[in-house]
Amino acid sequence: MSKSREKAKTSINIDKQTWQDWIKYVVNKTGSARKVSEETEKAILEYMKKHP
Repeated sequence: MSKSREKAKTSINIDKQTWQDWIKYVVNKTGSARKVSEETEKAILEYMKKHP
């Protein structure tokens, strides 16, 4: 993931419990809820790589 790429602000609709679980997962992994966007982008890129 290149740091120089322009970012797009987005909005998604997701099940509330799923989102809360995702935030907990990210905090456990990184130690910070501030990493949610970065980890979400990584997860999307990994998914697309595995499902061309």
